Amino acid sequence: MVRMIGRLGDDAASQILRQQLEANGVDTGDIPETHGVTSGTAIIVVEETGQNTIIVVPGANAQLTCEDIRMAERGIATSDLLLVQLETPQETIASALRVARENKVFSVLNAAPLPENIEIELGLADLLCVNETEAAHLVEFPIHSAEDALRAAKELRCKGALRIVITLGAMGAVGLDVDGHSHHAPAFPVKAVDATAAGDAFVAALGLALVQGATLPEAMMRGNAAGAVAASRLGAQPSLPTLEELEKMLAGV
Repeated sequence: MVRMIGRLGDDAASQILRQQLEANGVDTGDIPETHGVTSGTAIIVVEETGQNTIIVVPGANAQLTCEDIRMAERGIATSDLLLVQLETPQETIASALRVARENKVFSVLNAAPLPENIEIELGLADLLCVNETEAAHLVEFPIHSAEDALRAAKELRCKGALRIVITLGAMGAVGLDVDGHSHHAPAFPVKAVDATAAGDAFVAALGLALVQGATLPEAMMRGNAAGAVAASRLGAQPSLPTLEELEKMLAGV
């Protein structure tokens, strides 16, 4: 079962968003409504190349509190995987990561969208996942190749991160495991139509594979396959692959 922790506004979009999640089997019991606030919204402009520019209005997402995490603590503690990103307050995210750590739940921090200053201890998560732009901001040097990404991953290790995965779009992904071994997983060649949800698909498949016993390079390959499927379709939620579609991409079907 997938459970989502968050907040919705009390606007017209709230019910639609909740229904969409529930229609896809997501437990929304930990997503209360916030009165007087709109639901979080993203306006996405997609170029012909499939790359995008996203304007985010946080809305109710900015109202998620540590108290909300306390209320959802049992759900986190009994999970196999906690996946968090940075569209909610950082202190709230850190609180969720601490609950996961205390209960030996594997956690992944997808540090996106990256704020000007990241206040979360990178080592609070079992794995840090960022794209090349986010990684470049964190290490303060440009990333143009897999070699640059590996250098950045080692720098992030020095900053406290335990495992690091840096996604590189058409160049695949680079990972640095907790034992210091590095890995490169090549991308799956697809015609990119809309990369909006490619990163989300990657992180979800990566995290799931790891808690199911995959090695880091195996999990990165599954992440690349999921991201490739998502990038080949329009939209965000509608582009996310099913498990069957993921397996077909991996099999080259």
